[in-house]
Amino acid sequence: CYLNSAHAIIPFSNNKVVLYALCAYLNSDLFKARYQLISGEIRRTFPQVHVSTMKKVRVPVVLFDSSQTLTINLAHHAERFSISDDTLHLDQINQLVRELHENR
Repeated sequence: CYLNSAHAIIPFSNNKVVLYALCAYLNSDLFKARYQLISGEIRRTFPQVHVSTMKKVRVPVVLFDSSQTLTINLAHHAERFSISDDTLHLDQINQLVRELHENR
């Protein structure tokens, strides 16, 4: 159902830093692993992303504060990756997300 899929998520912020940081987090290896563990959805081709599962996999509040160093760094690497496809930026995103969860 369209209304129960991630396609229907509407962010409350239009802040570019927050949106890039959120995209970085949602595409990180750690988030994907947590999502797969909770949802059981492990297919690589057209997996279903459900809002009900997304609600169970909480996003750290720090990502919604564009003045936080972590948020700024995640946004920087996400934006750079969107331009260059340089996997160094993906590695940095994954490292930052791991550090975020280690320090919680």
